[in-house]
Amino acid sequence: MLKKIINIIKPLLPKNRIMDEIKWRLKNKPVPPPHFIKQRIIRGYAKKFAIKEFVETGTYLGSTVEAVKNVFEEIYSVEIDRLLFKKARDRFANYQHIQILQGDSSKILPLILEKLNATTLFWLDGHYSGGDSSKGDQNTPILKELELILNHRIKNHIILIDDARCFTGKDDYPTLIKVQSFLKKIRPELIFQIRDDIIRIMP
Repeated sequence: MLKKIINIIKPLLPKNRIMDEIKWRLKNKPVPPPHFIKQRIIRGYAKKFAIKEFVETGTYLGSTVEAVKNVFEEIYSVEIDRLLFKKARDRFANYQHIQILQGDSSKILPLILEKLNATTLFWLDGHYSGGDSSKGDQNTPILKELELILNHRIKNHIILIDDARCFTGKDDYPTLIKVQSFLKKIRPELIFQIRDDIIRIMP
């Protein structure tokens, strides 16, 4: 079993991550998965659907942007906290294809959506998580974010929503059932899946 796991993941990971993934898999993939697993999932969707534009809500320290900076031709990332925004903006200042924006994602997304002219991969992770993160009007503006994206003129965007385990109906999070019902009302033809702590919405 262990040898099979190593053969699967060895071509995908640097040496220092191999043991981390082996431990995760041997524990039957508990949630949340390691960040590099989620980043690999993002890159996988980009490759599968030949997507060149990426929008993230919740920049935080910029680790996701760092992981995909060479995958996409245009990257937009939104961070509500001013200090975290400034750090991320400075970190990626030399990359012309990366724009770090400051503000509430539910208010910034319309500005980004106006610029999009092709299928885009959305990574929605803009929520209050304590510590040095900041909170907008709600702990998570996910339903507003979804409404904006689902009503965009381009109808084949890929939407990945992080932290599916948090969608319990508490702390401003809708339940997973409510998210699915919300999706069906606006775009009933779209696929709704949950795997590895990620809600996945796609054509």
